[in-house]
Amino acid sequence: MSPAEDEGERAMAWLVSDEAVWQYRAQVAREAADELGDLGEALTKVVLRNTFGSGCLEGESLYGLLRMCLEQAAVGLLVEAKDVRGLARSCEAAGQQISLADECGCASE
Repeated sequence: MSPAEDEGERAMAWLVSDEAVWQYRAQVAREAADELGDLGEALTKVVLRNTFGSGCLEGESLYGLLRMCLEQAAVGLLVEAKDVRGLARSCEAAGQQISLADECGCASE
């Protein structure tokens, strides 16, 4: 084998994927999505009642603004959780597709 062929072989070795790595990435993404979802759900339960003063203009205003911020943050976390679940599915698909390509490439040699 010539030095150029040997170099090519080593370069190709780096391209071969390990489906387990992609499955691990998918698992981490699923765990992150679960945690984001849990945080979003928990955030909806923070400050459920006005403890800043009913009948007090400043207390009611503060409570309303705080609830609005908390609800927006909760929705944002739930949207992120959904997106990260999509990332997990993409990781799984990538691992499968790359493994299949590796198998097809090896079979043709």
